[in-house]
Amino acid sequence: MCQCPVLIYEVDSPIYYQNKEELKRDKDNIFFISCQEESIEILKSEFGIKDNKIALASFFSEITAKPMEIKHNIVFLGSKFHTNRIYKFIKDDISQEEKETFASLLSELEEDPFVAFEILVKKYNITQKIKKHFDIPYYITALSDRNRIRVLANIADLGLAIYGNSGWMNYETNEPYLALSYNPKTLYSLKHNEDLYNSAKIGININVIQAVSGFSWRVCDILASNACLVSEYKTKLKSLFPKVPIPTFTNAYEARQTVKDLLANENKRLDIVSAANEAIETGFRLKHTLKVLEEISGVPLQNSGKGKVKFISQIATTRVPLKRKAILALYNYSKKYLLKRGLIEL
Repeated sequence: MCQCPVLIYEVDSPIYYQNKEELKRDKDNIFFISCQEESIEILKSEFGIKDNKIALASFFSEITAKPMEIKHNIVFLGSKFHTNRIYKFIKDDISQEEKETFASLLSELEEDPFVAFEILVKKYNITQKIKKHFDIPYYITALSDRNRIRVLANIADLGLAIYGNSGWMNYETNEPYLALSYNPKTLYSLKHNEDLYNSAKIGININVIQAVSGFSWRVCDILASNACLVSEYKTKLKSLFPKVPIPTFTNAYEARQTVKDLLANENKRLDIVSAANEAIETGFRLKHTLKVLEEISGVPLQNSGKGKVKFISQIATTRVPLKRKAILALYNYSKKYLLKRGLIEL
């Protein structure tokens, strides 16, 4: 609907893109920003996007390292996923062969989250019951959740604090130490994240499995703070931050040993934090990412003036079936909310 350049900015993976069929239609003004090479390959093979419409851009952070009272040994800010759909498959009067095939499919997905379902169909005897229940995006989430729980449960007794969605309370993990680590306080703003990481010795990163070589947004946030990043190993950590000796792990046991070592060696932790802060400042701020967006879109996005938000009264034509009164009510509520909190000026 827009004539200006439109940037589709990846924050997770093409697996979860909405309106996929619309995006597959070649449009001159649509460009794609990806954070890892594997996503670019999917955009080219599945979506048919041309090279000149895709740019690779790393995540960034506007968090600043500030001295604060240390309140936590380790913090993790992230979601707890709900993963009990497998029981619907088990209850569907399945055979032992179907169970084994399903397990093989999960293993394939864990090895390559971008594997095409058509390839799996050729390789395995996929019955209608398996096809009915094997939802690739869902089980990518389930496998990510399993990995997340394993690592966090193994370090929970070392002084872990978990912040995130209510799933940590609503969905049992049978890990009592993990449950005790959860803090239901809602964190959502830049300041919330900044204060959390600056008041912790270690910030831990556990990726979702679709981050094949890339990593989560939280990585740059932690690197920009006073917390020392401990991350699941990803090749891009080394290539993007060659001068930062980021402590990494490949399993729950290694995560525990790495965390214990850092908690016992404060000077080592501080040296890593110092190198991390410098790396973020020199290459991973918003201004660095804006340069990439400028280059691909041809639109200048930076100046020395003060930014502002301006509300326009016209209601855009939309395909969403909302009545005019509902749209106006939403508009007025949003404006009052932002004004009340001093987030905008009119």
